[in-house]
Amino acid sequence: MDLPVCLVTGVSGFVAGHVALALLETKRFRVRGTVRDPNNAAAVAHLAAHATLKGVELVEADLLSDAGWEAALEGCAYCCHCASPFPIGEVEAGSLVAPAVEGTERVLRFAKQAGVQRVVVTSSVVAISSGRDPKDTAPRIFTEADVSNVDSCDEYAKSKTLAEQAAWRLSEELGLDVATVNPSYVIGPLLSSRDCSSAMLVKRLLSGDMPAVPRVWVPSVDVRDVAKAHVRAMEAPEAKGQRYLLDSGAPLWMTEVAAMLRAEYGPLGFKVPRFVAPYLLIALFALWDKGAAAVKSSIGRKVTSYDPSKARALLGGELIGPERSYPDMARSLIDLGVVKGPRGKKRG
Repeated sequence: MDLPVCLVTGVSGFVAGHVALALLETKRFRVRGTVRDPNNAAAVAHLAAHATLKGVELVEADLLSDAGWEAALEGCAYCCHCASPFPIGEVEAGSLVAPAVEGTERVLRFAKQAGVQRVVVTSSVVAISSGRDPKDTAPRIFTEADVSNVDSCDEYAKSKTLAEQAAWRLSEELGLDVATVNPSYVIGPLLSSRDCSSAMLVKRLLSGDMPAVPRVWVPSVDVRDVAKAHVRAMEAPEAKGQRYLLDSGAPLWMTEVAAMLRAEYGPLGFKVPRFVAPYLLIALFALWDKGAAAVKSSIGRKVTSYDPSKARALLGGELIGPERSYPDMARSLIDLGVVKGPRGKKRG
């Protein structure tokens, strides 16, 4: 009997690659994956080289064009829509919203046309907890019932919030089964050496680019749990029409992350910072650096936490903790050559 086919959009990406891997490891699905250019070796070579991911059938499709989507979804029983722009560096207003919203609408319409049974959309906690009044610094635990205030969001949070809202609207309009997975800061092992926004923090801590660490509260979740959640949300009957907030439930101060990495990689010669960045220094730096400006109001405050109990129930147990995820991400960055050792060598 032929196995059902699941389309994974943006399969060369960090989360999407792990979703494809999790699907293939069940041995219950065939996986087809969209990329913008199947001939771009830099983007897809890691898939062909992977013992399991080489089984992914690559097809060409772009979120901003109808071309290719009918063929991509033909014969598919399921779709995991993971593709969405993630900012690296400066972001212009509107630059992320259009591809995120239009792309989600396009994928869902073609999925309905193809007779797809369920679409799982990769959303984010930024569609749940963003847009709070900066003066509201009281600690708060967010759940799936919360929705971000798009009038006060940054561009990325706005794109994810509006894209998810579009998915729910079309689910009702088209009569299409939809579920969403809303992860916090996604960490864990990389499958590729390509630029990955999720890896920037660990990369900077290992490479010595960060001389001191701000005391910022960082909720996180392991990419392997995010991938499993996509598979479960796709298969479980009770997941129809549900949001699943994914978080390890064990947030750390960024200073704790640095200490964890320093304990393992400091003896190998990696210059992981040990000093805490003073608030006044960050406030001064924030005058010309948007990254510093973004964390200034969160210094020393446990402002945002998440309740992952619904996701735990879906997955049937506890999620991987950051004490495993951060070192695994660091190890993959070194092994893939993204971060060089003290003498320019990979970790041996």
